[in-house]
Amino acid sequence: MNGTEEAAEQYAVRIGSVWNPEDNLRLSDVGLTDGDLLEGVGAFGEEAPYTFQMIASQAVAREYSYLILDFSNRYRNLAYAVEGARVLQLGKDLTLNPFDAEGLEAAEWVDLLLTALNQGYRLWSRDRRSLRRIMLEAHELAEGRVLTLREFESMVIEVEGEESPQFTSRESLKETIDLLVHGSAYNALGGPQTLPASKLLSGLTVIELGGFTSLELRAFLQALVCLKIYASRGPGTLPDRSILLLDSAETLLPYRLSLPPDQRQPDLLLYLKELRQRGVGIHISATCPSELDAEAFSLIGVRVWHRMNSGSDILAAGRELKTSTPIHALIRGLESNQALVDLLSSGDPLLAVLDRPSWLFLEPPTQERLEEAMRRGGFPVEQLRQEKEAQVTRNMLERQFEEDAQIAYEALKALSGMEGVTTASLTQSMLGMHPQDRVLNVIRTLREYGFIGSKRVTKPHEMWLLKITDKGARAIAEWESRGQSKLEDSTEGG
Repeated sequence: MNGTEEAAEQYAVRIGSVWNPEDNLRLSDVGLTDGDLLEGVGAFGEEAPYTFQMIASQAVAREYSYLILDFSNRYRNLAYAVEGARVLQLGKDLTLNPFDAEGLEAAEWVDLLLTALNQGYRLWSRDRRSLRRIMLEAHELAEGRVLTLREFESMVIEVEGEESPQFTSRESLKETIDLLVHGSAYNALGGPQTLPASKLLSGLTVIELGGFTSLELRAFLQALVCLKIYASRGPGTLPDRSILLLDSAETLLPYRLSLPPDQRQPDLLLYLKELRQRGVGIHISATCPSELDAEAFSLIGVRVWHRMNSGSDILAAGRELKTSTPIHALIRGLESNQALVDLLSSGDPLLAVLDRPSWLFLEPPTQERLEEAMRRGGFPVEQLRQEKEAQVTRNMLERQFEEDAQIAYEALKALSGMEGVTTASLTQSMLGMHPQDRVLNVIRTLREYGFIGSKRVTKPHEMWLLKITDKGARAIAEWESRGQSKLEDSTEGG
């Protein structure tokens, strides 16, 4: 066995070779040991996703569990290289319930959830305190069952209706909550959780987030998955060859000095550091390292630097690289298949020609091929898809009211076409069609969950009049857009 073969034996993952430019002979292999993989790896520049696909495919072959939080849907070609790879679209194949505490006490989980929300949406400190109070009250009202996103929305609506101001930026907070409970975000967060977080660290799993247009939402989802995994691994958990890759980490962990002072808390970084102590290796991919929080580099050992042209990114590389060679010349002169590999323990960084297997450059696999790969890996694609579609096809009123959804629609529809309506007059208008106790219960629930609001008038005498809210109007539109109005059907039949 020659020296090159001996060196290769100690690597868990090979990433390339060092060549002599004078005679074009290979001098040695470049790779990562088991210790390197769990200590943490960072790759920077446009080519970073290629390097991490190569690392992930080999790590899984050595029985590592590798979870990729894919910010821009760039990792699905791994399905060509890894048998049974799971490439999951959040909101289609996978649902996360932000209020599923992963076995933690409510107060402990609420702090983690607020950290995730703040990482995505940068809430002001006073808003975070108010949200914490509301979340704890909502958990208490849930009486031991898992809280839903819709129930949390109703709690926020109730606080928003109070006379004393609760939030420093009420409109921005309302917009944040709306982003989570409507559209594609609700598909990802609104239903029961598909899998416990601990099950995501099994084999190769890619969670695609590129289908969401909001970068803030993607960052929140990345943080949410990280903290769910943190919650699922208690103190004292032994290392089990698990790795978590944060793609486009500069969005999740931005340079904090660029943020307002009130929004510079390093909470997520602290949890990620503790997650490392609980046995999970943290890998980081960033196109623009200058936009990455400086403390994020403490999460990783090995750094792989690809070609970059931005002066600020090259300066960031210069702060991290320990070399006597002028850094600008090194970084700008790299070819697309080259990188500076800084093993930290090997002196100057190694100029490596990176391995680039052909499957990296194939057309991304179709959804059918991805599903077939997941079936071979034992992932229940059809069952979960059917459960998800059943959730999606149920509209807002059906999810909230079950068999009383039609009554709720009729009450909202009646209210939308009337003025000066009290609870008594709305109830009276519906008694010919439904029992009084069911009507009263539905109207009370419509008010409780923010579909109906109220306003006090004093002329001709004091009373409370009902009014339909924006949420109520959306519920009517959603119901009618799916052709579910029995009133309309019966009218057309007549």
